[in-house]
Amino acid sequence: MLFAKHYADKLGVTADTAAVGGRRGSTAQRKPSTPGLPPPAARPADGAVLATGIAFSVLAGVFASLQMAAVTLGKRHEQAAAGCARDPESCPPWLHEAFNNVGSWMVSFGIGALVITVVLLLLVAAVRGGMPSLHWGVLSRDGVMGGLCWAGGNVFITAAVVTGGNAVGHTQVLACTIFFSGLWGMLRYGELAGAAVKLVWGVSAAWTLVCMVFLGMEKA
Repeated sequence: MLFAKHYADKLGVTADTAAVGGRRGSTAQRKPSTPGLPPPAARPADGAVLATGIAFSVLAGVFASLQMAAVTLGKRHEQAAAGCARDPESCPPWLHEAFNNVGSWMVSFGIGALVITVVLLLLVAAVRGGMPSLHWGVLSRDGVMGGLCWAGGNVFITAAVVTGGNAVGHTQVLACTIFFSGLWGMLRYGELAGAAVKLVWGVSAAWTLVCMVFLGMEKA
């Protein structure tokens, strides 16, 4: 989505322009530059944008995997220390509560998320020489809604990993994320144009879901 938006901003193409064929010479209304971003001529080259996007995507995947590994490794360590690794149901009540997905674990995760948010905010302030604007006019609605959706998703992701493990649970979560993100991009934002392109995406998405089911069967 980031790349599609970047190219659209660079060409000044809007949905109205695309509706009349997306020609450069169209008289349809052109979209102004996004507030807060430099004009297209001052932005990095397409190759730099692509490389940066790929690097950030890889880092996001690595840190997301580490997040899920923390709950798995931590739970196994405590079970081994309590002598109930072979029979998790016999573990003491405090251990079950410590890794309760809607209890102690999620509270500790929330504290960690708050701490890293404050740290990042202070780092940005140090680099810029002052506190950035929070844009509360936007965040008060859209930002809060996004945060609630993310928090709810994280509860279900952790539950999936605790139930199915990292190899299966987290992989299936990522497969679903790719599928539904693609649907949002195609149906809501119109990022894919042409029947052939949509057909290729549909076949690829279906294959991803089939592999996800096969992976679950392997776990079983």
